[in-house]
Amino acid sequence: MKMKISIAAFLIICIGSFSYSQIRIAPEVGANLSSYASKYDFNNSTISNNSKYQLGARVGAILDLGINDHFAIQPGVYYNMARAKDEITFLGATFSETSTVHSLQIPLYFMFRTAGSDEGHLFVGVGPVFDWNFGGSVKGGNSKRDLEFGNNSSTDDMRPLDFGASATIGFKLEMGAFVRAYYNLGLSNLSPKDNNNNNHTLRSRSFGLSFGYFL
Repeated sequence: MKMKISIAAFLIICIGSFSYSQIRIAPEVGANLSSYASKYDFNNSTISNNSKYQLGARVGAILDLGINDHFAIQPGVYYNMARAKDEITFLGATFSETSTVHSLQIPLYFMFRTAGSDEGHLFVGVGPVFDWNFGGSVKGGNSKRDLEFGNNSSTDDMRPLDFGASATIGFKLEMGAFVRAYYNLGLSNLSPKDNNNNNHTLRSRSFGLSFGYFL
């Protein structure tokens, strides 16, 4: 809760320090490919698994807070749907299940651009990204179940809060439309089962392409 309050306070301070003419908002929609990297100890061995990337979606808006013609801060708020597929081969048969995770995603980019916000320009940015995972499911064969989010190692599948690093690059036209590519690397351990002395870790990663328009 303290982290959420701190983030909100930081954004309010940032917005309050810029003039209205420097602030622009842009709705944005795009697609992503997501995966999860897991690792755990079993019988004195370390087992690693990387799920296969699956197509998902992201929609929301970005706020451009211009510092000058070449630097800006861009906080964003998105609904994000991440999908990933796990496959296991046993006795010649392959079993697979696909997980879908719904989250509220908040990136905060520190941007460099080659020209002012009203001109066509290239841009590149880096910064932290926060995810609150609030729903999801796992489907395999003819069965489907809801994912449980929390910190209980016995009953939960995934922790709800994820913190990571994000990078983006793109191009904006003078008329306001833009396209961006981005990559998110989760740094938090999302596995609630790491307290079972098996060193279980689960980390997210995704990349995507989106389109937006500054109003």
